[in-house]
Amino acid sequence: MNDPTDNSSPEQKSQLDYKQKVELLRGLLGEDHLAIEIAAHDHLGDNSLKLLTNYFGPYRAGWIDDIDFDDSTRDRLIAFARQESVSTNAVAKSILRSAYETNRRLKTIQWLLIGLMLLIIGFLMAFLLR
Repeated sequence: MNDPTDNSSPEQKSQLDYKQKVELLRGLLGEDHLAIEIAAHDHLGDNSLKLLTNYFGPYRAGWIDDIDFDDSTRDRLIAFARQESVSTNAVAKSILRSAYETNRRLKTIQWLLIGLMLLIIGFLMAFLLR
């Protein structure tokens, strides 16, 4: 990813990497799939971490670069940030799974109601045509 001849900013490299990974997943899994949503969130977090650790090239994160932390404080902050990130990611995955399951159930109910309406219309037509 670190090509010295590439003039793209680290942010642009990160965005391109993310888009390529999501497009690859769509090609493998199809357009409307829960696994794509979950994997896209995972890749977004992964790319954010790579961006902050200069994987895509030197990156200034803004105000955080101007603060000097001792190693112990820095390590604690990183550990807390990772813990919060993991718990937030787990909650987001749970919400996505629930939303997809609810959507699937609603589609099933919709088709059952359509079938029931057609059945009622059929009975009414048969009754009225006697």
